[in-house]
Amino acid sequence: MNTNVSREVPGMFEGPLRPLLIRLAMPILLGMIVQLLYNVVDTIFISLIDKSDPSYIGGTGLVFPAVFITIATASGLMTGVGSVVARAIGERNEKALNKAAESALVLGFVLGLVVLLTGWLLAEPLVQALGAQGDYYLHGLNYLRYMIPFGALMIVVHSIAGIFQGEGKMQRIMTAMFVGTAANLLLDPLFIFVFKLDVRGAALASVTGQSFAGVYLLTALNSHANTIKLEWKLSNISPALMGKIAAIGIPMAAAQMAMALSMFFYNRIIIDIDAAAMTAFALVGRFDQAVLMPIFALSSAMITVVGQNVGRNNFQRVRKAWRTAIMLAGSLVLALATAHVFIAPLLYKVFSDVPEVVSYCVQQVRILEFSFLFATIGIIGRAVFQAIGYPLPALALTVFRTLALGLPLSALYAYTFDMGIRGVYFGVLTGNILTAGVGIMWIKGTLNRLENGKLKAAATTP
Repeated sequence: MNTNVSREVPGMFEGPLRPLLIRLAMPILLGMIVQLLYNVVDTIFISLIDKSDPSYIGGTGLVFPAVFITIATASGLMTGVGSVVARAIGERNEKALNKAAESALVLGFVLGLVVLLTGWLLAEPLVQALGAQGDYYLHGLNYLRYMIPFGALMIVVHSIAGIFQGEGKMQRIMTAMFVGTAANLLLDPLFIFVFKLDVRGAALASVTGQSFAGVYLLTALNSHANTIKLEWKLSNISPALMGKIAAIGIPMAAAQMAMALSMFFYNRIIIDIDAAAMTAFALVGRFDQAVLMPIFALSSAMITVVGQNVGRNNFQRVRKAWRTAIMLAGSLVLALATAHVFIAPLLYKVFSDVPEVVSYCVQQVRILEFSFLFATIGIIGRAVFQAIGYPLPALALTVFRTLALGLPLSALYAYTFDMGIRGVYFGVLTGNILTAGVGIMWIKGTLNRLENGKLKAAATTP
């Protein structure tokens, strides 16, 4: 392969950072907005099956931690690929780049197959373990079974998307998100209402959309205009490079799975308090994505910026990128959280005719929404750790926030202090605040060690 490593993103290694981060994050953010619109429409379609029955939305929300495991695996793989590719470009490492496409794709196919097999085997006992009963169990199980191929496809798609992330070609990722979402929107009403597949139809629409996104990315990867290409050569499959991708991707996935595990326990606590609160928790969680999207878009951009600049030993620029991203994310989150708080009383009446559900939604938004300001520290900081090839601190911060702090405090407040559902909300809030403080100190120390040579970025040579 004639890989042109010198084809760099303008402004990557010098010049203002704010325009660079915005330029890289914007395609990802636009793709996320389109996906959020799909999630909103998807929620509307599911609620329209029977607006007087909260078990349709509640059941699909209840099994989200299981779906989230596959999302976590896909995100971890994409981050691992993106980090390795970005640092290899910064290092001008031709050998790693020549083997990147095939190695990433093979790893994606293997993990996708594992998800298919384990998902179909464990779907029923998993939904039972989540504590669902009656219609909540029925709709949750039906949705999960039909979503399993979606999870497997997502892993493969993200293995390819990681290559474009490492190169800084975020427009490719955005277009794939557009393609997948458009297919979902068109097929949702057809599968749900015309074919009368209820929640199964929503899942099948997601599977089909993800298939289209994968076809687009494979086509883009094979394009003559792309720097890194898929050549379909066995010699390009590098177990060593796959190991380096996994070394970053596994802790990232583990961090996401820790979040899913905490959600499993949160769901058990909440449904034990009131099933209506569980429906509200699922609803608000979908709209919280709108507040979190700028953070995740900037964290994706940070993988590219930090990875490539670390590859060039440009550590001062890495520190400046960290500060700039935090300021950008915080400003956007503050504006979006404020808007969510104001519109919540009207917004959630669209999705439920049950007054208790709407009341829980409004209460949750008012207590928790501004805590996402503290989440910016962990999410952006996590990207810094992953980009330099040291993802374990990111895993530690996530476990600290969810399993070690947020969850135990939620149970303590809800049961011991008899605060009920408010105890859950304040437990999450406390965990977010304390973890932000730890994260700031840890990230500052890591950047100092990079600059004075006491810490080296992970190597990319296969």
